Amino acid sequence: MVGRDASLDVRGEVGAIGSPAFVDLVGELRSFKLPSVDPYATAATGWMIKRGELTYKMRFKLDGDALEANNDVVVGKLQVAPSSGTDEVKRRIGLPLGLIALVKDGQGEIHANVPITGSIKDPKFHLGDAIWTAVKNVLTNIVKAPFRAIGRLFSHGDTTDALQGPSVAPVTFAAGSAVIAPDMEQHLVRVADFMRRTPYVNVALSPTSSGADADALKVEAVNARLREFQKANGLKADAKAVTKAYFKAQLPGVKPPKSVEARLAMLREREPAPERALEDLDRRRVDATRERLVSAEGIPAERLTAADARPVDTPPAANATGRVEFRVEARGD
Repeated sequence: MVGRDASLDVRGEVGAIGSPAFVDLVGELRSFKLPSVDPYATAATGWMIKRGELTYKMRFKLDGDALEANNDVVVGKLQVAPSSGTDEVKRRIGLPLGLIALVKDGQGEIHANVPITGSIKDPKFHLGDAIWTAVKNVLTNIVKAPFRAIGRLFSHGDTTDALQGPSVAPVTFAAGSAVIAPDMEQHLVRVADFMRRTPYVNVALSPTSSGADADALKVEAVNARLREFQKANGLKADAKAVTKAYFKAQLPGVKPPKSVEARLAMLREREPAPERALEDLDRRRVDATRERLVSAEGIPAERLTAADARPVDTPPAANATGRVEFRVEARGD
């Protein structure tokens, strides 16, 4: 027995003293409560273990200098919180333990198989480093898998030396629009599939307007005022005449440009920043994204949380678009 409820069973064969090294062991640890080792885990990993249960099966064989080990690990209902110490897991693996703990299956379990092989006479072989390397390879593949269809987990060429955490591709919109285009509908299908595969993950929706959105809303505002001016003054639907008359009425001391396009451009430049219209556009984009995921894809509404809007991209990047970004979060339950 280990702790209160866990049991450890190890069996095998060990070679005679003085003969070439030989160890062949199999073992199983069942129902081990991880919070029982929290004082040690906090110091070793930089994370406090609030909840979790470990089942571990191993096969360890050392024949001469050849080492071969296989480890089947199942961690159930894992909940962790960062401590004040160094995040040793992120330093060693590149991913924080909190992110790894999110990628659980429908039963709340994380399954991993960690093989280790090498020669103990190899001067470059170190068992501790070999274990960390094997764990890193396995866990990065486990965590990376759900993100393949919707974004990326890595940056700088997808190398395991530059893990940056999950990055889910956003939903993008045409300038000034809150309509989800067909290609973005397909992207939301993939986002929904990701959420179905990771039932312990919530997604926060954060809108970001672009400079192109602000320009498009200025165009709408100017056009709306021109229509109102035309109607109020009984003018015919003649763009040249309407823009010239409106320009003189609004800017009596300024000589109107000759072309309609130039007049409209000057009016747009003088249009104040459409802050309220941008806030409304952000809200409508978030609502459209949430509605699509909830109504069309069946994602529970409580798994889609609202995040603060981000500032308008100013100055806008060459490829800047208005968007709703996704941030992966842990579920509260």
